[in-house]
Amino acid sequence: MRLFDWIKRKTSTSTRTFKGEEQRNEEKHETIATTLGELAKNEHTYWKFSQSQSGRSAEPVYIQYIAGEVTIAEDDEKFLSFVNEDNIAKCYMYGDVLTKFCFDMQNENFVKICDEKYHYIGGGLGEYESQKLLVEANYSLKEMDTIVMLIKMVKQPSTFISFYKSFYGPNLEQRLRKYEYNETADFMSYIRENHAYDSLEGAKEIINKIDAISKEFLESR
Repeated sequence: MRLFDWIKRKTSTSTRTFKGEEQRNEEKHETIATTLGELAKNEHTYWKFSQSQSGRSAEPVYIQYIAGEVTIAEDDEKFLSFVNEDNIAKCYMYGDVLTKFCFDMQNENFVKICDEKYHYIGGGLGEYESQKLLVEANYSLKEMDTIVMLIKMVKQPSTFISFYKSFYGPNLEQRLRKYEYNETADFMSYIRENHAYDSLEGAKEIINKIDAISKEFLESR
């Protein structure tokens, strides 16, 4: 079987499998929350991958996200996308900065935009869109703490494996190397060379022990 045919069949199967679940999720979000303020009541944090400079995303789009400021979509037909912590690790191909959004009703700047509507797109990334978002903080992938934080948010071992095996261009390790983020690229190499990253059980163990593994790595340098 040709690779293209295998991917096509796999994608088709995945689409059938998740279609009902996505529809239920969309109905759930439509009934529970319609504004950013309502979404803030959910027990989630909200994130996206942004870029420190143009050209570091799989998509040809660049928007600057500044901590403490509200970002407003310039395109009325394409709003700002974001996901919750359960899905952010799936999105590493979209930038080299992990951006966290503020959904704190005690923050006066968020209160100013809390009546903004959002749209739940769903899909494989569980994506949301809104015209306005308040940036809480930015974390560069060149920092070890950021990589450890990202790995801790991985919910499925298969997502961790995709850091190394990607159908969508360079994997995470390769991207870090391309950006010359050598310490974090070396860290991903260290995991690949010293731990069973490519099995579900191995990936699960890495996620659970990532603090100890990062300490091992730093001590080995």
